[in-house]
Amino acid sequence: MAKQAIATIRKKEIVDTFYEVAQVEGIENTSFAKIAQRLEIQPSLIVHYFKNRDELILSLIEYNLEQYKKIFTIAHSDDHSHREYLIMVLDKLFSLEWNDLFDDGVYYSCFTLIFRHPVIKQKFKELHLELRGHLENLISNCVAEKSLQVENPSVVANHISNLMDGTYYFVSMLDDSLAQKEYLEESKALAKKLIGFYS
Repeated sequence: MAKQAIATIRKKEIVDTFYEVAQVEGIENTSFAKIAQRLEIQPSLIVHYFKNRDELILSLIEYNLEQYKKIFTIAHSDDHSHREYLIMVLDKLFSLEWNDLFDDGVYYSCFTLIFRHPVIKQKFKELHLELRGHLENLISNCVAEKSLQVENPSVVANHISNLMDGTYYFVSMLDDSLAQKEYLEESKALAKKLIGFYS
């Protein structure tokens, strides 16, 4: 196997393990030593691939972006109109499926770093802009097929994205899964109204 391929596999393994340890220990308590212990390797090997924690955290945020994009990966076949497809995506966006993709505790720990690290701030900005762009494209497709009347898909996508951020921020404080689902349903209904779905 080529050295580059081995390096890619090893880096992914380190990031995956960083995420696993951070879920238990918290990102602020996750060190190279703890990651190395879980992998049963020397910490110096991690330094070979990641010069410092900031570099490793950046890779974790990029991993986060890839995980979040999976929420949009519903197979769009000819059996579904763009409108039906958008509804399916909204159903996923306002569901507990996010929790299966990325741990809230790790996400918010990473997020707090934007106030001290401009590069991390830029990565989060890119993450959010890309997600909003996906949503805008879905809405624009519905407008193009004349199944929706939305004057400005970009503005509506921003509103839904803001609603989604606020919803998950509050849902993370609710301990009861039924209360979480009910709140998500309320937010989803509001998101559909913002787009123009009233049924």
